[in-house]
Amino acid sequence: MGSSQIIVREKHGEHLRLVSYAPGSAQIWDTEWSHYSPEAVRFVKEYYRCFSNVYRTLVRYLPRDGELLEAGSGLGHWVALLNEAGFRARGMDCSEEALVRARRTFPSLSFDQGDVRELPYGDASMSGYISFGVAEHFREGPDGVLREAARVLRPGGIMILSVPWVSPLRRIQPVDASQPEEEHFYQYFFEREELDRFVEVSEFRPIAHTCYGTMKAFRDVFRVAKRKWLTRGEGSPEPPPSNGNQAEPSSPSARSIPAVSHGRKLFWSAQNLVFENPICRRLAGHMLLLVAERR
Repeated sequence: MGSSQIIVREKHGEHLRLVSYAPGSAQIWDTEWSHYSPEAVRFVKEYYRCFSNVYRTLVRYLPRDGELLEAGSGLGHWVALLNEAGFRARGMDCSEEALVRARRTFPSLSFDQGDVRELPYGDASMSGYISFGVAEHFREGPDGVLREAARVLRPGGIMILSVPWVSPLRRIQPVDASQPEEEHFYQYFFEREELDRFVEVSEFRPIAHTCYGTMKAFRDVFRVAKRKWLTRGEGSPEPPPSNGNQAEPSSPSARSIPAVSHGRKLFWSAQNLVFENPICRRLAGHMLLLVAERR
């Protein structure tokens, strides 16, 4: 997400919740995806192929029989990777800009337009469901997203989704002083136990957790701390750009896409070894990845 973002703490019931706000959030996804050419989409896909923690989780837990759905598939890179790994996967997104790019880059794959809270698929029609960085973006909470995931999954089907996590680093990070207007709500951050309660109410049984995206978490903490230090006593500053939820590189333009060489893949793998090792992920993972079974 290339728009500015600020992070605050709000009272929700009996506890404080970390909340992110961003201007122009109604058009945020079309704006984000509009920067990507087919070459840039393929670049992102190869980046995620090297993002071994997430990739291994998908390959290990998703069923090989039946059809998989990625709800909020964006550019379609995960749908393409899953099909290349032998799964039968399709994507769905609300953004026309994302769908245009996914269909243009991967013309043999299926991508539909729709709302993750009203999926255009029949009851128990899917064997697996994945969704990265989607359920946290609804002001009313993730219940509607999770209920629809449960509806389209067959009993025993697997759901894998990720949401921003209140990691140990997030618990102590500096936050912005002022809260913007309600219409600029962007996302919630979740405790692990809180996410488990949401999915259990929606007829799922949590079976595994992991986390990823430590570099994004470190960048957020650094940005907020720098902003507070530079503007002491000056009121609320204009926030700097943010790179969104996922661990992918910032939106590459058609003129600046480097080749995905063996050397670049080795660099990505080494980067993940340093920043995505188990200790870093447990202390500072940005996204919490949950695997759950439909009861």
